Amino acid sequence: MMYYMPLLEYLGLLFVGFCAGLLGSFLGVGGGVVVLPSLVFIFGFRLNVAVGCTVVVVFLNGVISGLMHLFLRNFRLDVFRRVVWVGVLGSVVGSLLFFAFSRFVWFLSLCLGSYFIYVASRSVYEVVKRPVASSSRSRGGIVVYLCGFAAGLVVGLLGMGSGAVLVPLFMYVLDLPAKIAVGTSLLCFAPMALVSVIFKLAQHSVDLLAVACVAPGLVVGARLGSRLLLRAPLRVFKLVFGIVFLMIGIKFLMNGVAHLAL
Repeated sequence: MMYYMPLLEYLGLLFVGFCAGLLGSFLGVGGGVVVLPSLVFIFGFRLNVAVGCTVVVVFLNGVISGLMHLFLRNFRLDVFRRVVWVGVLGSVVGSLLFFAFSRFVWFLSLCLGSYFIYVASRSVYEVVKRPVASSSRSRGGIVVYLCGFAAGLVVGLLGMGSGAVLVPLFMYVLDLPAKIAVGTSLLCFAPMALVSVIFKLAQHSVDLLAVACVAPGLVVGARLGSRLLLRAPLRVFKLVFGIVFLMIGIKFLMNGVAHLAL
């Protein structure tokens, strides 16, 4: 599916991709949280197409980032093995739900609203929480599998990255260091996202030209963001964008309720 727009709008998509990569690196939740609402509220994409485009560009960026962490050995293979198969299963289920409900704007809007409110809550929590000493012993049990499935469900249904679910799981439940948690999350994300990408392409829910404009900016922004990360005032940054994501979540919820009332 292709949307034909003026050249200026495609340049705008390139800029959106750059900002998404930059902000995603700062906030640790991936560029999808910027790409998707921009496609919907600024460029007027249909919600199902915006989700399809988002999962493709986030997948491309995730694969590149994951390979970098793989090269640097910033991952835990045992954790990857525990999570990835349930994540892929969750992505299949989420993709089937997307296929069944993609025409129901209210359903996707309510799900996205809930997701953005969760991301906002996490950003604010990371600002106000007190540091907790981490133990070296891994744990988690059934929680690991449930969160892995939930991460795949988010990827398949909403086209978002799994980091917002998996990184807190790895850090606060399995006590992994932050860079190991991020690297392992990205490695787990790639197979989940690949499943979702295949489904979205088969369902004709992807504007390939828009993806071609957003993806380069996303990759460049993510690389730059990772270099600037140590210099940024992260507490203020996370608080401000936590409030922004809260507003986006409320906007999606209001859209969902409005469509449901029709």
